[in-house]
Amino acid sequence: MPTQSSACLVGFRGTEAPTWVLEGIRSGAIPGVCLFNFNLTSLEQLRELTSSLRRAATDGGQPVPLIGIDQEGGQLAAVADATSLPGNMALAAIGSVDYAYMSGQIIGLELAALGCNLNFAPVLDLASQGESNVVGLRAFGDDPGLAAELGAAQIRGMQEAGVIACAKHFPGHGNTATDSHLSCPIVERSMAELESLELPPFRRAVEAGVGALMAAHVSYPSLGQGPATFATGVLRLLLRDRLGFSGLAITDALDMHALDDVPEGERAAKALAAGADLALLGHLPNQERIVEALTRADLPEARARLASVRAALSTEVPTLADVDWDEHARVAAEMARAAVTLVASPSWRPKPLVSGERIVVISVSAGNLTPAETAGGASQIAEQVAVRCPVTEAVDISYAPSAQQIERAVAAAAGADRVVFASVNAATDPRQQELFRRLLAAGHRPLVVAQRNPLDAEVLAGAEAVACSFGRNTSQTDAAIAVLFGELVASGRMPVALKPSGRALGAERASVA
Repeated sequence: MPTQSSACLVGFRGTEAPTWVLEGIRSGAIPGVCLFNFNLTSLEQLRELTSSLRRAATDGGQPVPLIGIDQEGGQLAAVADATSLPGNMALAAIGSVDYAYMSGQIIGLELAALGCNLNFAPVLDLASQGESNVVGLRAFGDDPGLAAELGAAQIRGMQEAGVIACAKHFPGHGNTATDSHLSCPIVERSMAELESLELPPFRRAVEAGVGALMAAHVSYPSLGQGPATFATGVLRLLLRDRLGFSGLAITDALDMHALDDVPEGERAAKALAAGADLALLGHLPNQERIVEALTRADLPEARARLASVRAALSTEVPTLADVDWDEHARVAAEMARAAVTLVASPSWRPKPLVSGERIVVISVSAGNLTPAETAGGASQIAEQVAVRCPVTEAVDISYAPSAQQIERAVAAAAGADRVVFASVNAATDPRQQELFRRLLAAGHRPLVVAQRNPLDAEVLAGAEAVACSFGRNTSQTDAAIAVLFGELVASGRMPVALKPSGRALGAERASVA
């Protein structure tokens, strides 16, 4: 008798699938895997890894396994060598359904050629607490209608390219400053508030035919006790009955600290009993034991949905040569330029760089600020300014700069004709704010590139102008610099609410085009 599916997506360390994973796929016990950036070294290696998983299924007479990955674009992209796309908040600043569709299509085409068929994207959480790093740039802004339309377009693009989209984190992770990787957020929303705020993007995703939804490790007391992951009121009554969703309900990774109140070995069974179809094990210990136990569990609905989805997966995998990588890079750069949003007084006009000026660039470099990102690293701003005009001095400082770094930056700016300050989430970093106040006190009015959170424009009041790039990839920061020096006219609109400051230019709210 064939082994029953465990209804688990397993995880593993290393760049090759361990024997127990291959044997589980071959026997039918393991329906799929979730890959992380540390499983990958190159496009070719990833393709070989996914090929080995597919071969195991074929050898055992099983349908194509689900091979999932986090390739959101922007802040979280497990495949580093894929096209570096602006993330969701940048797309919201553009407000173009066409660009959102193209973003999904590019991601889908590249993942399909790499052998992946399930993408844990898009994020449909709202940036309701814009100053928080928990969701941040991963959200399509704070407007439910905008997020709904852009999310639906990205889903269509991804799924038409042959990859199942898994929208997340249902029913919403945006209205909290607590990160579920670290502890369990509690969101006090009434059903009426959910219907007007958190749910519209997910409802629109269901209407667009999204193949999967990921449950949040977030507690909504109005929907039942404990995280949504374990709540029948969320997974059955709200998701199935109220929204009419018939696709796969997948948990977020079950090794996250939001679930610490439940023993690790019991989490998958508890989520599946509540109505999930797939338990994403992440890197829980004893996964072989969990899989074995769940093959004996009574999971008729989950197994039926899994069987239906897997039967429809293509057995054909495009080659890497089938992907138009150059065109994808061109479109990504075009998106980056279209997203830049300017916050300045209505009378402000850019001044081109003049040879011989004393230019000082102060850049914040930051690693990953949350567990759910891959975009940390050194700032490129000084090099990008230097391409245009010699930089007299470049000062690189860390997120939450030390007193010594602040003193060094202020000293370097002395006598400068122009100061460029490249911030990273200054809205939540009092040390960057202190440095900026010191620069103002010394008589400077810096040009600011807000490399990440656009709310930096609020706390860096007094800047000559702020160009929001909504991300730190090369195309995005270069486009922001181009705006500040008059090479490019900013066309982006603000996807999150800014407090009134009198600097109206470029701060109009984003909308769908």
